Amino acid sequence: MVVYIGLLSIIMSVVSSKITWFYLIKKYLNILDKQLDPKKFLEITNIEFKSIEKRISKRDLIYKNFLKLNYIAGYSCLNEKEKALEVLNTIDINESVKKSNFELIYCYNKSLLLLTLNKKEEANEMYEKLLEIIEKNKRVKQKLPKEIAIYIEILKYWIYDENNTEKLLELYEKLLSTGKTKRFIISTKFYLAELKEKQGKVEEAKKYYKEVVENGNKLYIVKKAKQKLLELE
Repeated sequence: MVVYIGLLSIIMSVVSSKITWFYLIKKYLNILDKQLDPKKFLEITNIEFKSIEKRISKRDLIYKNFLKLNYIAGYSCLNEKEKALEVLNTIDINESVKKSNFELIYCYNKSLLLLTLNKKEEANEMYEKLLEIIEKNKRVKQKLPKEIAIYIEILKYWIYDENNTEKLLELYEKLLSTGKTKRFIISTKFYLAELKEKQGKVEEAKKYYKEVVENGNKLYIVKKAKQKLLELE
């Protein structure tokens, strides 16, 4: 559907670019964003989390929350959505977190996870909460980057109008032009392939699936793309 914000380093860079913890997290994001190795990414996230697990300062508690977003991204890239949701549910959205705009990331991820787990009503509720946060926070609304606005609009269509293939294609193609990381681009191409296949445009779909297989390394969508190519032969 869309890329998860756990590592959505894009959103993290927007809402946390002036926060020290972001730079601590960013140092190994390339393992997932460029090397496309979610297992290794999770291993390093786990080592980092355990190193601060018993610390209780406000700074460390917020850093733990960002690390949990990375767990979510890693699990999602392995298609382990239940584990991702389990981690997400351990995040405490308190006042200090709200001040850092972390709640925006939390609501987006949770809505997307619930949707992929076929919990559409709950996903809808969380999406409405996401929109409410954006409307209430003028700074976020005014400075929301183009790609993030597209993410949110795509999620809206998956929740309310999933059969509007033309609009979804338009949004994904627009999203592809804003791609900033290899993972982001490969994931977007996979969803474009699925939509092209749904339209009956088999050759175009196969082209995207092949790109995913050739460049997706250890992302779970590589396995799905291989299966799709076999079915379309």
